[in-house]
Amino acid sequence: LLLLTMGQLLNSNCCGHRNAYSSKIVKQRWIKNVSISHASTRQEVTPQKVSSTQQATSPAKVGFQPAQSMEIKLMHWNILADKLAYGSFPLVEERYLKWEFRFSLILQQIKQMDPDCIGLSEVDVMPHYKRIAEAMSSLGYQDYFVEKSNGVSGSAIFFKRDKFICLEQNFIRFAPDSSQFFIYCRLAKRETLLSQLGFKSPISGIDSLKGTLGKSASTNRNVVIDPKLQFVFGETHLKAKPKYMEQRVSQTQKIVAYFKEQFQ
Repeated sequence: LLLLTMGQLLNSNCCGHRNAYSSKIVKQRWIKNVSISHASTRQEVTPQKVSSTQQATSPAKVGFQPAQSMEIKLMHWNILADKLAYGSFPLVEERYLKWEFRFSLILQQIKQMDPDCIGLSEVDVMPHYKRIAEAMSSLGYQDYFVEKSNGVSGSAIFFKRDKFICLEQNFIRFAPDSSQFFIYCRLAKRETLLSQLGFKSPISGIDSLKGTLGKSASTNRNVVIDPKLQFVFGETHLKAKPKYMEQRVSQTQKIVAYFKEQFQ
């Protein structure tokens, strides 16, 4: 299952548009509850000889699958990086654009919405990002951040560390020389995953998983987890401004093609 959030929608009326009002900045914000259900199914499997290795890496080839379900609350928000906030909003008083004013309100909204996974676009780089990550950590979130080559902003994913374990995180450029990319985290429900791996307590599970479920995509491909326990959450900021519609379509096609190849 792919759960992907995009910083800019394909609709040209939304792309690159910053809504300016008298007292606040409103950028695209999207939140949704997603229910993931796996009904009990019985698969008729043709008898065949398979090696122990094949058996270990093919969890889908099981005669009976128990019912599973989980509800995930997702949020996406383009929070407007501080360095991008000035000069483009003539109808907004400068005091409302200042990061010190906006930051506490952003955290207040996130805390109120209480999403399980968040994709943030136009996130400031250091030193602002350190403060963002620390604040989100205090709310119970683990982070993954990738900075754009312009050194101004980047994309970030946050997920509740008491609910999920990250099996893989990665970023993919739309072209070798492009400053734009998409990022994703492959997540699994913590309690169910630790149980599958044979850990009896969350504490021992966390300690023992260090080094096994690391941060890079290359080191996690050898971890075999039932696909039904996983989902992929992605974040990107497509090319802005109405005139780049074709480029946004192309970027979206590349995202879909990548995930079909990697995870379907």
